[in-house]
Order: sequence, then structure tokens, then C-alpha cells
Amino acid sequence: MKMPPNSASMAQAIERIHRTLSEQEANTLDYIDDIAKSGFSDKRWCAVARTDIEKGFMAAHRALRDYPGEDENNYGKIPLDQPLPRAFDPPPDPEVRRQVAPTHQIDWKDYGPGEVLDPPDKPQPE
Repeated sequence: MKMPPNSASMAQAIERIHRTLSEQEANTLDYIDDIAKSGFSDKRWCAVARTDIEKGFMAAHRALRDYPGEDENNYGKIPLDQPLPRAFDPPPDPEVRRQVAPTHQIDWKDYGPGEVLDPPDKPQPE
């Protein structure tokens, strides 16, 4: 998408896009309301359509509002074709050979047909 005409800055461009989205949202919702009142349609499905359209426009507005801009710590919203910011690099491990978690051997046992799958240390009723 190109920068909206007569926008001197990114903030002005985003504001113009917000205004255009708001106008389109109002027109679309008015049209859905007209369909619901016309008698040609099921009002319940029109209500579902209206809700989903509202959610879609809300997401579009939020996408513009949450643009990462110059914040290098907002790496979750930077497209993948851009390099990740330096703040994203994890710190190096001071002990290179350190084991992160102990490993334990878990013995595997296959149960045959008719065997009970209860834990072996479960007390048996007398």
C-alpha cells in the first residue's frame, strides 16, 4: 500500500487510514442494518454478520495502532524479512558444558493382554 496522498508523516498517514476505515465500517454496517430491516433476510444472521464485521474493522484499527515503529523490543510484530533487533539475542551461557536439566532413565514396560495397568506400588485390597 502506498502512503496516502498529502500525508507529511507516518502519523498523518495512519490517521487518514483510520478515518477511511471508519467511513467504510459505517457504510458497511448501515448496509447490513438495511438488509436486516428489509424483511428479505434472517435478522439473526444479520446480527452475526454485523458482529464479525465489527471485529474485522476493530482488528484493522488495532493493527495500525500497534505498529512497532522504532521500538526495537517490539520484535514480535516486525515482519520476518527484516533482521531481528539486537535485544532479541539471548545472553550466552557462561558455563558451556552445563547441563540444563538432569536426565533420568524411565524404564519402559509393555503390558500384555489381561495385565492390570495400575501402578505397581498400589496397595491391594485384602
